[in-house]
Amino acid sequence: MKKRLIIIAIVIVVLVALIAGVQALRQSSAESRMPAPRTTEVRYGELIRSISASGAVQSETTFNVFSSLAFSVDTVFVEEGQYVQKGAVLAQLDTESLQLDIRQQVAILDSTETNTNLDINARYRAYQDARERTSSGLSNAERSYNLLALQVRDGIHPELISAQTAVDNAKDALDNATQDFENRSRTHEDSAFLYEMGELSLQSLDNSQTALEASQRALETAARVYDTAVSNQENLISRLDDDVETARRNLQSNRIASRQEVASARNMYENAVATSSNESARINLQRLENQLRDATITAPISGTVTKVYAVVGNPGNGLLFIIEDLGSLEIATRVREFDVTHVQPGMPVIIRSDATGERDIQGTVKSIAPASERTAAGTTIAANVVEFETIVSISEPDSGLKIGMNTRMSIIVDAKEDIFHVPYDAVLESEDGSYRLFVLDEAAAGSRAGHVVRSIPVEVGLETDFSVEVSGQGLFEGLLIVSNPLSVSEGAEVRIS
Repeated sequence: MKKRLIIIAIVIVVLVALIAGVQALRQSSAESRMPAPRTTEVRYGELIRSISASGAVQSETTFNVFSSLAFSVDTVFVEEGQYVQKGAVLAQLDTESLQLDIRQQVAILDSTETNTNLDINARYRAYQDARERTSSGLSNAERSYNLLALQVRDGIHPELISAQTAVDNAKDALDNATQDFENRSRTHEDSAFLYEMGELSLQSLDNSQTALEASQRALETAARVYDTAVSNQENLISRLDDDVETARRNLQSNRIASRQEVASARNMYENAVATSSNESARINLQRLENQLRDATITAPISGTVTKVYAVVGNPGNGLLFIIEDLGSLEIATRVREFDVTHVQPGMPVIIRSDATGERDIQGTVKSIAPASERTAAGTTIAANVVEFETIVSISEPDSGLKIGMNTRMSIIVDAKEDIFHVPYDAVLESEDGSYRLFVLDEAAAGSRAGHVVRSIPVEVGLETDFSVEVSGQGLFEGLLIVSNPLSVSEGAEVRIS
């Protein structure tokens, strides 16, 4: 009996162990099926959107000193790294043969100068005489024409005055004769009436008739005299108008003839100057003197001589020196077409180079090419990646950068401070266009999961390649969120490592 009880007890213990094992296995399996999303935290601070670029340091002011003369280099006065002022002598070419040519040309000029000057001076005097003579003649003709035209226009020509006087006198005589005839007519009418009434004799009537007829003849004579005076005046005006027009045409002809005479004299003078043998010699002398001046190679700007190509004894033509302003540096870079619309002059730039380590050097976008890069023929380069040349000014005078150094740059397109931001992929966009973050809250006590997923609405702002600005209720720095929101859902229980 005792042995049987022991067996039963052993069986009970085994069964309890089996049940506990099955429950543990089920719990472990359930926990293994719980999602374990990737997590991150909400950060607070500055968010910067930038465009990466690279380029080599160069001087803002670079001048290549060339020479087109074939004379050999006699002396070089500077060396690489030397600072020079504008106008400083850099090199001197050998001009011994050139100076001999100049002395020979001066001798040729001296031998022909006198005769050439005499001929040119004579033709110049003839030209001046023609100008003075024609000017005087034209002045007299213009005065005569203007006087005649003024007298005719204003009616003060002596003949016009005389004709007007004759017309006025004839008009007065005609007015008097007309008045006398009208008076005689009324007197005769009165006499005829009195005669019919028997109060006037026939002799008196006849005398009245005779006086009336005499007055009528006098009126007709005065009318003919007035008409003749008016006609004479009109004929005179027409003749004087013709005289004015004739004088105008004569004046115009004189002007043309004067211009032709002066032009002919000027052409003879200019031809004498152009065809003079010493003019050609003088031009040649000027050319030689210019070469002598150019044989002294001077600095066109103030700066540092960064390269010396001139070698004593070698021909002094081509590129001889490079002068650059080391105090004002810039970087030439290229911006791709999908970035160039976001870049504007004046934007800040962060510059780094291997030579300066991790130090951030400040710069500014100086200019952006209005067109993409082109070939030497001026045509647009056809390529999969279209780039626009961009110049960045280095703002720090003691940057440690030197001409030719390679740099890495971040062009700051936009920046915000004191904002919340999260990884770009952590924000989930809904179908209605709203945005959410999945926050991880601690699970209730006794839950097998460590956290529960909860979504909160947010607004998005500035975006970079990796992060995005977020704002909304319930955000704080360090808030734990899901960085792959498509792997979870609202209310899901998750565990994180």
